[in-house]
Amino acid sequence: MVHVIDAHHFGGQQVVTIDHPLSITTGPDNILFVATADHSLHILDIATGELVKPPFSTVDAAVSICYSQYGDYVAALEAKEARNSPDFSYIRVYRHWSQQERAQPMRARIAARVTPPSSGADPTLEMIEVPINEHATAIACCQRTGNLAVACGSLVTVHQFVLKTHDISKFQFGDLEEVVQLELPFEVTELALCEELLLCAGADRLQLLRLRAETAAGASGSERPRTEEPAEEDGEEDLEEDDDLQMMTWDPALPAARLTLPALHRPLPTATDAGPAPRLLVPAGRPQISAESLLYWREPDGESLVGGALCLTPFYQRTETGLTNGQRESGAAGGLHSAERGLLSAVSVFFSSSHEGRLYLVAPLRPADDPPAYAALVGSHSYTSPLLLAAREAHMLHAVTHTGLESYTVRDTRRLSRLERPTEPCPDPTEAGFLLGIRPFVNVTHMCVGDGVLVLAASGPEDSDSATLYLLRLPLPEELYAECARLGGTHGHHAPAMCQALLEEAHMVLRPAVRWQLGRSPSDRLITEYNSSAANVGYYLLRSSSEQDWPRAAPWLQLAAATVEDVLTQCAEAPGLESYLSSALSATDGPPLSYQTANQALSVLSFRAPDALAGVLLAAGPLVEFRAEPPLEALEQLLEETELSEPAAQAARLAALLLVARTGGGTAERRAPLLEPLSEEALPAGCPHLLVAEGGGRRRLTELAELLADGRPDLLAAGLAALAAAGRPPLAELTGLLLEAADTSDRRAALRYELLLRDVLERHLQAGGRPQRAGQAVTLLVRMYLGGTVGAFPPAGAAPATGPVLERHRLGALYGPRAAWLNLVPPFAGRAPAQILADMEADPRLVDLVMLQSLLCSDLPSAEDRRHIREFLSAHPSAVGHDALLALCSELADAAALLAEKYPEAALEHAKERCRSPSDWRTAVQALSDAQQSAEPDGGQQGALAALLDHLASTVPPEQLRLVLAERADQHGAALLRCHNVQRADVVRAEIMRMA
Repeated sequence: MVHVIDAHHFGGQQVVTIDHPLSITTGPDNILFVATADHSLHILDIATGELVKPPFSTVDAAVSICYSQYGDYVAALEAKEARNSPDFSYIRVYRHWSQQERAQPMRARIAARVTPPSSGADPTLEMIEVPINEHATAIACCQRTGNLAVACGSLVTVHQFVLKTHDISKFQFGDLEEVVQLELPFEVTELALCEELLLCAGADRLQLLRLRAETAAGASGSERPRTEEPAEEDGEEDLEEDDDLQMMTWDPALPAARLTLPALHRPLPTATDAGPAPRLLVPAGRPQISAESLLYWREPDGESLVGGALCLTPFYQRTETGLTNGQRESGAAGGLHSAERGLLSAVSVFFSSSHEGRLYLVAPLRPADDPPAYAALVGSHSYTSPLLLAAREAHMLHAVTHTGLESYTVRDTRRLSRLERPTEPCPDPTEAGFLLGIRPFVNVTHMCVGDGVLVLAASGPEDSDSATLYLLRLPLPEELYAECARLGGTHGHHAPAMCQALLEEAHMVLRPAVRWQLGRSPSDRLITEYNSSAANVGYYLLRSSSEQDWPRAAPWLQLAAATVEDVLTQCAEAPGLESYLSSALSATDGPPLSYQTANQALSVLSFRAPDALAGVLLAAGPLVEFRAEPPLEALEQLLEETELSEPAAQAARLAALLLVARTGGGTAERRAPLLEPLSEEALPAGCPHLLVAEGGGRRRLTELAELLADGRPDLLAAGLAALAAAGRPPLAELTGLLLEAADTSDRRAALRYELLLRDVLERHLQAGGRPQRAGQAVTLLVRMYLGGTVGAFPPAGAAPATGPVLERHRLGALYGPRAAWLNLVPPFAGRAPAQILADMEADPRLVDLVMLQSLLCSDLPSAEDRRHIREFLSAHPSAVGHDALLALCSELADAAALLAEKYPEAALEHAKERCRSPSDWRTAVQALSDAQQSAEPDGGQQGALAALLDHLASTVPPEQLRLVLAERADQHGAALLRCHNVQRADVVRAEIMRMA
């Protein structure tokens, strides 16, 4: 199926009469070469048909010619009629053809065998004959490498064009050296060559081969060429032309205007799919060459391929500096690659029977083969009548049929766009193409395209030897785009699908010229039209009545670099405007909007889609300066009048609070209904900009964070802890921000941020993190916890009844495991764990005490922090947990003495946890012994001392126990005796185990 639209109009034409042409081809700088039967090669201006230079003579009649840009030569397949023997053909290459008017005799030599004479430095017309042993049937040359391919029946030989230096005169001259010979399973009648890709076509089949230079050549004295045996040919099955098209399926889960293309990601084709491998013969002294078959096609029985319709179109990527035209290194990649090979993205292959043409895209063509290249069918073409000839532009296919000249759009550029840039908008490559123009021409025998001109050669009457050249100036991509866009506009309301298809087609006409087309860089006008074409598609989608089209507009507008102001101007009443604004104002990579544009955009959303305001305002988008009151009123009205889902309501309240903060904080009556229902889930974890702002090379807390610090510190603490866990910003920087905010003369504000930092650190540690910048943070924590033990601060984590409260009383081991002996010292002495938790819930001072005890049981506090605690306790003897804290901050001797005197059971557990060396144990034993002498008989010191000695006798070797007891050995001899008995028992037990 194809759409027929009259949009392709030639800009002009020239008609030239010439002797019967045998072959035509385009050359450099608007040159057209025409070979005629009188052994002449005419050099014409392709635009006017006038002679640019006098014609020069070929040795025989050139039945096929081609021109190579690299090497600047014309290659000719020449046929010679013989009276007494079969006709034979020759391959001859003509260099310095532009110097032929100097009237000097043409120099002749044989390629790779004869060098020019030493006087050959002066360029004159030169004929280089390429030796062949069979009748030649086709030739082709590569524009970028200068290599030449010659087909002689089923044998195809590739010759490398090389620049050599003359041994005597030291001037450079061009030559052709054989690289590889391939033997195919069919007679080759047509060739195409691009870089290392060789396309061979016969009467009913076609094969695309990729040649590779494997390793260095073998010994130079080798007489026999290396060969590679062909694969078995049985099992040549015809490919189903619709397989790839059927595999292109729309995936609605993907972003707008994107398709899944499994045909480009299939496993490697099997030998049957790729066709039989050719037999290779590599000359001695050359790098080893291998051939990979990328595409193989065979027509059904009775069908044949049309000669003169074979097209191999390369797509080279543009770069900022353009394509390089430097010389390639001699022998690089076996002479198969040009200097621009790294820019080759893909090639397109077109071939056709008389009724149906097939277009394949071979990609990606990276030199490293990662990922490997595949051939995928991207379209098929049918014609109004049987095909005769075809030629290809980057964006158009021109076909000569019995009806006349037909011009079609192609689909390979769409597939290539999606392969290279999957997220970029691109029309569906499976959609029907367009027949943009039909012109009547008859008796056309030759066809070529180049330099913006389509050349047709039509034969005259049967009794005439003359022919007519039609030089048709093709419309520029900008002109064809303008006509397609104009026609699309005329279909706007009565045929919206056709309008969209034409607008997308108009854009794809320009894309090859901007992205891949060889030649000079695209003009400013072309770039402007390209952006305008993408914008037109986006504007159309926004104006569409179908809601499904609206999300697809944003990628097109982004490709066009259209601003929000442009969209507001062009689509003020478009149904999809609010959809676009929601997307554009939430994007994080766009430039900031002006004050006027931001207000206009927010006004549209406030009036048409107030439910989208929250997402826009909470995103780190381009909204910087704008009036906050109108969207704030719209959000408040939305919350009052609309029943929203809980997540939507939370987002709307937070966005309203953000606007309230921008207006200076508002009144308590305005803040209360927004603050109280908020939950911790209201702060999106991926939006650190809501709480921490950056500017001037430093970070600071936002107005919203300051508002939450005053009204919902628990919510702010949860949000900041989540940011610290994600490293946005890191905890060290966040600690610095809160310490800086707490460094103020306003004591109330300082206290607010100190408590906030405490809650943030506790939440961060609860989530498994570790504090950074521990010095400042721990000092502040110590000060906060000490104040809490005397009731100086309100309960931490206080929040309205509807909000979550951090259960700080359950974080007893937050910094480090609390020592067991702490539960034997007031205020927790004699209390069960469940009773301790109940006491902590009832008395906030106990929470701070437990947190401080956990902190002191870790290695975080410094010696200065512990000294500060001792000073505080000496000034506040009534502080809750006074003795436990003093023991935690004192040296071992002081702590042991304090506990032995007042809490002997705690002294025993304290010794078990803190003592590690004989001197430590001696200190603990001495403290309990001294306390026993001065204490009451029932004070518990005697039992504690006995228990300690029993513990030592069971765990410490006799030698160390003697050091521990020292001068008290006689006083505690029973303990020493028990220690010996325990050691003997251990020895006996070990011996029994050894013997067993």
